[in-house]
Amino acid sequence: MRSRSRGTMLWMALVLLAIIGVVIAATAGVVQSDARRTRDEVSGAQLRQLLQAGQSAATEELARTTSLKAGSLKLPAEIGDASVSIRPEAGGPDLHVRVEARIGNTKAAQTLTYKHTFVTERGEYTLIDARLD
Repeated sequence: MRSRSRGTMLWMALVLLAIIGVVIAATAGVVQSDARRTRDEVSGAQLRQLLQAGQSAATEELARTTSLKAGSLKLPAEIGDASVSIRPEAGGPDLHVRVEARIGNTKAAQTLTYKHTFVTERGEYTLIDARLD
């Protein structure tokens, strides 16, 4: 009777270990997925901030000079391998500006549309639309 009880206990221990292994594997998958989603959210937020910086730079340049040249923003060294480029595009009476932000291999872009108004003698540009590409 005693050996039968030991056999049953051993069998229960093995089943319990198998269940614990499955739970650990499932938990590891969930944790890994959550870590990936968090990393993507952080990267997305940084890209949106870089696009905002590009929009601000384009708007300031247009307010100061009423013209815009293609170029890249100078970013702080702490940002690392990030970049922001601004490129005006021809297209009708409005000025379209493409802003591209890149962090490593991840990138985002938006198209800004400015309307030229003649409130003053030289005129000014007003941002009327911003669309993520």
